[in-house]
Amino acid sequence: MARPRAHEIQDTPLTWAIRSIRRRLGLGQIAFTNLVLDRPSHSLLSRWESGQLVPSIENLLRLFRVAETPQEQRPILEALKIRGIHDLVASLQPYLAKQQPAAAAEIPDSADGRGAPAPSEVRQ
Repeated sequence: MARPRAHEIQDTPLTWAIRSIRRRLGLGQIAFTNLVLDRPSHSLLSRWESGQLVPSIENLLRLFRVAETPQEQRPILEALKIRGIHDLVASLQPYLAKQQPAAAAEIPDSADGRGAPAPSEVRQ
């Protein structure tokens, strides 16, 4: 994989935290992946550090274990929350898709058919 150009790097608190942890430990990308990942992948770390990919929950937990300062830990915790919610919603999609027609039949439609309340339904 080609190295991302400077304009392709999305510098976020999470990407900063990952680079900060690696640099604080004085490790190159390969050595850092050997420390943090079960199956080291230089390209995976490169995509994390450039913001092209958000680590999985398991990998975020591994990163959190080597993070020492609150500045490194906070972005990882935030990413864990977001990733956890995203994964939960994704796991519920098949169930929600099955339930949607029944649920939609139970919810009365608004006067205009778009979900907005009719003027007489709006309380002032």
